[in-house]
Amino acid sequence: MTDIELLRGSGAFHDEDAFDYPDHRLKGKLVLNLNDAFFWACADCEEVPEDEIGAVADLFRSYGQCGLYYWAFKKQKLSKVEFKDIQRMIDFVAAEEAQIAREPDSNKRAYMNLPPPPEPRAEEGK
Repeated sequence: MTDIELLRGSGAFHDEDAFDYPDHRLKGKLVLNLNDAFFWACADCEEVPEDEIGAVADLFRSYGQCGLYYWAFKKQKLSKVEFKDIQRMIDFVAAEEAQIAREPDSNKRAYMNLPPPPEPRAEEGK
């Protein structure tokens, strides 16, 4: 499955013919549907540039819809959204991506935040 097939199949994007009137700038483009996602009663969308399709697909593979919201939030340079649940999703992905940036190796990352092991106890009576 290609990245575009994955993203189009997610149901989060406008259909290819959604902008099917003549000369519309988004006709045939991959456009993320953000209607009512960030703000109440807001018709919104974000075109995924061809050079970002792979990165957006990777975010979707890793985080599902949360990854798509995170990408659009960054792309639109927003500081917050109206809905707390969407903001929590974005904050979660941002924290995960920051952790990955700090330590790309998933095996090492799994142990990054663990407390150190306890000191060995001295045996009694010796």
